[in-house]
Amino acid sequence: MHELTELIQEGRALLIGPIRQELLSGVSDARQFKDLRDRLRAFTDLSIHGSDYERAAEIFTLDKDFSSYAKHIPITLHEARAQHTP
Repeated sequence: MHELTELIQEGRALLIGPIRQELLSGVSDARQFKDLRDRLRAFTDLSIHGSDYERAAEIFTLDKDFSSYAKHIPITLHEARAQHTP
């Protein structure tokens, strides 16, 4: 979670409308919906183009299968930074 926090603070974590909708659609409790909606409002929705869907294949993920995929397809994987100890 620390890694994601840093990416958000650096302005490198972005949101598109369909992801906002998917996240909110999964919340049935009204109070939780409002809380999540308000938190997601910190992100401006990006416009989506066809090339964006292609680029989405390079999205940040913790799925270990992508290390195997990288051996066979031209993708760049994000390397997690060393954890900071406060």
